[in-house]
Amino acid sequence: MKYWPGICLVICLQFSAVCLFAQGKDGCEKHYFSNGRISTTQCYVNSNFGKAIAYDINGKVIYEQEIRKVGGHSSVYFSYYDNGAVSKAEWSSAPDGGIQWYRSVTKFAIDGSVTGFTENSYDDCPRVFSPKQEPTIRPAIQNERVVMPEAVYSSDFWFVNDTRRQVVVHADRMFNSDEFHTVAIAPGDTAKVGALILAGQFDYPEKYYRFSANYRDNGKRKVFGVRLLATEQRSNTARRYYYRVR
Repeated sequence: MKYWPGICLVICLQFSAVCLFAQGKDGCEKHYFSNGRISTTQCYVNSNFGKAIAYDINGKVIYEQEIRKVGGHSSVYFSYYDNGAVSKAEWSSAPDGGIQWYRSVTKFAIDGSVTGFTENSYDDCPRVFSPKQEPTIRPAIQNERVVMPEAVYSSDFWFVNDTRRQVVVHADRMFNSDEFHTVAIAPGDTAKVGALILAGQFDYPEKYYRFSANYRDNGKRKVFGVRLLATEQRSNTARRYYYRVR
């Protein structure tokens, strides 16, 4: 029998249908349609961060989600039809040591069209509050207009040190010299540098901050590149933006 180098193939027969699964040395896990086309992939860019992607029978992307193995977890579990087409994608995310969590389920028809979507998070769970106080009753005011405040959204920016040196990350707020953040990050570590707080929306922190990363070599300052690596939805009002220093 001839084996493909670096790839393990499993062929399973179920209800007279054939499904293929392969995992290679590149860290990618792939599932295939019965005709040999790719159905889903889960690949990690640098062994810690990656993407889970699902395709229809024609190769069109029908689902894409960020996944990670550090700072807690973010993972996707796929279910399949007999012909290898994805039937359901279950995404879950939770921080390391925190109580927050988020889950979503996307269902697909056999042709790849979305037939359903549900989500829930820590914010949806019942809470335990202090004993109820008697409400304060005030006289009714005619023509009173109640204005509900906009929700506050937190776009946290985290940095992944993908170098062999300790780096110092700077985040300077544009048009406001009084706000700046400076954090030293060891090689291979991930750290939170700051958070962008806005009313009613998320936004990319690099629109509001100038990011830079540098280190000292024999007294000389040298600069590393910084670019957006991944995003992660933590709750309805909290999102993380991961940036790679390299």
